[in-house]
Amino acid sequence: MSRVDRCWFFAGLAVLLLWMAGPAAAQLQTGDLYGTVIGEDGAPLPGVTVTVEGVGSPKVLVTDERGEFRALGLYPGTYKVTAELQGHSSLEYPDIGVRVGGKTTIEITLSSAVEDVITVTGEAPLLDERKLNTGANIPAEALDKLFEPFVRGEVRPSKQGLGLGLYIAAQIAEAHAGRINVVSTVEETRFTLRMPIA
Repeated sequence: MSRVDRCWFFAGLAVLLLWMAGPAAAQLQTGDLYGTVIGEDGAPLPGVTVTVEGVGSPKVLVTDERGEFRALGLYPGTYKVTAELQGHSSLEYPDIGVRVGGKTTIEITLSSAVEDVITVTGEAPLLDERKLNTGANIPAEALDKLFEPFVRGEVRPSKQGLGLGLYIAAQIAEAHAGRINVVSTVEETRFTLRMPIA
């Protein structure tokens, strides 16, 4: 092989290598995001809709049976990841960083979402449906002091106590951003607990 032929051979080889390196270099200018979505009990959650928003258009993914998702080929930058599943509270991670050639891994824990208000009433147990209200209603002046400590209304000697039960219940409700209300009429006396669940 002559010297000129060798030059053309190496020049062609260099062009071929540069041409093949182009896609590889483009792949190195992106990063990947891997994630797992689990429930409060640690079990994987399949079918979770995961939205990845940031550089470029949003990617919408769904977790597999292992609760895993993959967002491949993301440009470097900061992304917002949102996970949503019916019956669970949505969760948003606003600042997930993706680096060139990096593999970012996150774990998302979704909690059950209950939007109902729990109401506790003084109704009779199901075993005795005939009793609607066997006691007298609570007077209006006693309702104002009902949740204060060591306050008891007019009670029979066999029904005495320290007067702390309703006070403690009210304190627990307040500690959880809730409250207990009471309504007492001739027909019924009803205690209602309202408290956010999530």
